[in-house]
This record gives sequence, structure tokens and C-alpha cells, in this order.
Amino acid sequence: MAYTAVVAKISTREHPNADRLLLGLCKGYQVVVGKDTVDGQLGVFFATDGQLSPEMCEEHDLIGYTDPETGEKKGGFFAKNRRVRSQKLRGEKSDGYWTPIENFAFTGVDLSTLEEGFEFTELNGVPICNKYFTPATLKAMNGKSGQQARANDHFAKHVDTAQLKHHFSLLPVGSILYVTEKLHGTSGRFGYVLEEQNLPWTKWEKIKKKVFRKNPTVRTESRYKHLLGTRNVILADHEQEGFYGSQEFRWNAVAQLEGNLHPGEVLYFELTGYTNDGTPIMSPQNADKSASELKAVRKQFGETITYTYGQELGTCGLWVYRITRVAEDGSTVELPWNQVKARCRELAVNHVPDRITDMPLVIGDIRERERLPSLLEHYTEGASPIDDRHPTEGVVVRVERPDGGTEFLKFKGFTFGLLEGYIKSNDDYVDAEEIS
Repeated sequence: MAYTAVVAKISTREHPNADRLLLGLCKGYQVVVGKDTVDGQLGVFFATDGQLSPEMCEEHDLIGYTDPETGEKKGGFFAKNRRVRSQKLRGEKSDGYWTPIENFAFTGVDLSTLEEGFEFTELNGVPICNKYFTPATLKAMNGKSGQQARANDHFAKHVDTAQLKHHFSLLPVGSILYVTEKLHGTSGRFGYVLEEQNLPWTKWEKIKKKVFRKNPTVRTESRYKHLLGTRNVILADHEQEGFYGSQEFRWNAVAQLEGNLHPGEVLYFELTGYTNDGTPIMSPQNADKSASELKAVRKQFGETITYTYGQELGTCGLWVYRITRVAEDGSTVELPWNQVKARCRELAVNHVPDRITDMPLVIGDIRERERLPSLLEHYTEGASPIDDRHPTEGVVVRVERPDGGTEFLKFKGFTFGLLEGYIKSNDDYVDAEEIS
């Protein structure tokens, strides 16, 4: 998914535990900034899970180090990997990084052209940031280059899920919002869709092949077929392997669906729990004993956190969050959330749980839209409502727009971000979702 920096103003207030720091709010995120930051100042915000460029860090001495002669701590608070992550500074959460607009003059760009809301990864040809991947994840991504399975326009990938805090101000008044649990699992899709298939040789073609040693022209026809895919790859068969080794757990998860889907129907879902051999689908997170900011997390969930979502060892759960119907001409109809839930009941499969169960949210006016992040933040912290042995990852907001369009926005919890930050500090960690 794309990662960008965004031009944003910051509002500031006193930091309760530090005289030389302030708390700032920009794009709905709290960040810790220097005392010289001015309330309402224009700058650039970098969300977590990004990486600053070497050029940016070198220009502003952002990487921390110890002077070999004096032992004095110098530089900034970024590690050598230059990653932007969630952290606590003097007991207050800092969920990203903000810096004044003047700090980009070194690129030679005309600063007056950088208006609020402008998103970028480079300025005037100078790299500024990119999405962060651990070295092991990058190696795994490069290793599968050129090995992607075939594409099929009738079996589309799921749309990218953007950050809610970046885009909520663009939601039109009249939009209907459904808030569901965001599950920490691996994405999947399963459909009964048209697929171009080779036709068998006729009797005459077989004779020509045998007598004249000439291969007949390959003839094809579109026929309905069950297809199973990860986020990016269409699986060819049960033997095809991936990051988890055997993909059999995926086929087992959809076994009850085969033969029960309508022509053109595609289900999008998360798989949670374990593979067949008992390997957790998502790597357990470690609430590091050396990290004081994780003390409360260790107390509630323990030191090692495995995202099971109630699954027994060696079993995997399927949670549907989206269903489409694709016509023969390729046109797609998105089922509204109420119909998704009804269809899941017919198929006897789970859908992702609603976090607000009494009614959907409706954006009645601009003021209600502006209150959206603070309203939803409550649902991004604490234990998962499915399994209280681990934290919630956050929520996904399904937006059904007045024009009939549908989009999905994610809102991850700060606690989950802290844990994810620590696990990604391990260069050997492979992000299963990014390479699936």
C-alpha cells in the first residue's frame, strides 16, 4: 500500500511531564514535538510504518548516536533504519512524526507551493520517505518477483484500505458508516467466476496429432470455476506453496463454500489462528521486558501475544468483510453490509464483528464528520471482542457513500502500533501480509 508524507498544520499544548517538549495534534494523531513549535504552524506529518530517506535524515541529523569520544548522546531520536513508529516519550504517546515546512527548503522546492493536504514521497527529485519493510520482508518480496499467479478481471484484488485519519475529511455528508473489528490475519478471496480455460481436443485433432505430429490450435472458452487467492496471488492448486509453506489451510478454510456460491460471486475475508501444522498465521508479538512503555500491555496480555481469535491449535477461522457479484461483462456490484451479513448467514460463515451494533453511523453534517476520529478511538484500544487474550488491532470503517460507491478506511490502535513497532525492530521479521 502507498505511503506518503502529508502537509499539515499542528495544534499544540503543554506536555505534562517535560518542560522542553509539547504535545501536538495533526491529522487526528498525537505527536510529541519541540518546545519551539508554534500552535497552528504548517509542517509535514509522517504516519507510522514509514521510513525517512537517507537524504532527509542526513540533512537534519535525525539519527541518534553516541559520540565515541565524549559518550554524549547526539543526533535525533530515529534509529539507523530511519523508521517512523509509534512510541511513548515521557509517558505520552507519539503516533508519528511532524516537522516544520521550513525543513524541506534543502530540496530546492518552492515552499509556498506546499499547501495543506498535499501528499508526497519526494520533492524536486529528492527522496523524502517510503513505506518501511524489514530486510527479511524485502528479501521475501524480491524472491517471489516474477512468480505471481495469473490475473483475472472477474476475480479482482481487494481495494487498498486507506488510513481513516488521513481521509475522513473527504467523506461526503450523507455517507453511512459501519464500524467493524480489524483482524490481525492474512487476507484471502474465494469466488465462482468466469475463467478462460483450454478446451479439450476433438477426436479429429487427436488424429492429426498422432498421424501428422502437429499440435492443434489451442481453443479456449470462458467457464465458471472456483478460484482461491491471497491478497495478490491466485493459487493454482493445493500443492502451490507460499510463505507458510503449504497453503492447504487456505483450501480447508473455504471447503464449505465450494459449490455454494452464485455465479460471479466473490468473498473477501481474513484468515486468523493457525496453519494446519500449528504455526500461528501472524507472528506472535513480544511485549519486551526492557520496554517500560509496554508494562501495561504485559500486565494485561502477558509477554508473548499470539493472535488466535479463539481458534484451537491447528485450526483457522474465516471472517468475511466484503462480497461482490461480477457479471459476465465484468461489471461489479458491491453488496451493502446488511446483505453481506445476510449472505454469510446463508453460507454459515462468520463475518467480521460489528463494533457499533445498535445502528450505523450517518454523517449528518460537517461537525459530525470532524468528531469521527475521537468517537472511534475508543474502539481501537483494549482487548479484542473476539478473544480477550490479545489486544484489538483496531477497526475498519466501511463507507457507503450517497453516490453508491463503497470504500474502506482503517484505524489502528496505538497499543497495537507499539507492539508492531517492536516486532518490526527485528530485521528477520517477515510481514506475511505484505508478501501474500
